[in-house]
Amino acid sequence: MFKVTGLVMNYAPIGIGFSIAATVGKNGLGVLVSLGKLVGVLYGTLAIFIIVVFVPIMLISRVPVKKFFLTTWQPFLLAFTTASSESALPKAMECLEHKMGIPKKIVGFVIPTGYSFNLDGTSLYLSLA
Repeated sequence: MFKVTGLVMNYAPIGIGFSIAATVGKNGLGVLVSLGKLVGVLYGTLAIFIIVVFVPIMLISRVPVKKFFLTTWQPFLLAFTTASSESALPKAMECLEHKMGIPKKIVGFVIPTGYSFNLDGTSLYLSLA
């Protein structure tokens, strides 16, 4: 099942690109200006959130920041390009288990729980949209 999901998610950015091209072709480049403003405000807000919340937590809990970001780069890129963190769940779990060496019991509990209850990015997006 994860292989099929991975295959679909690898081709999702191509479909998204074609969808954007069709929208711009139909409505003109003006569509991208308002979208750009929304995306800019969203990313600014998320950057502030990361600096205020995530950086102190990572420093207090002594997470190896460089190793963590190198390990989670592929799931992050998948979630970013598909605009869905749910699509990156299987890959994130796999990376944390095999590359970071976190026990399967911990990853199997913490990651799905975090996906269910910790939707801060979604909350920030919905408040702007």
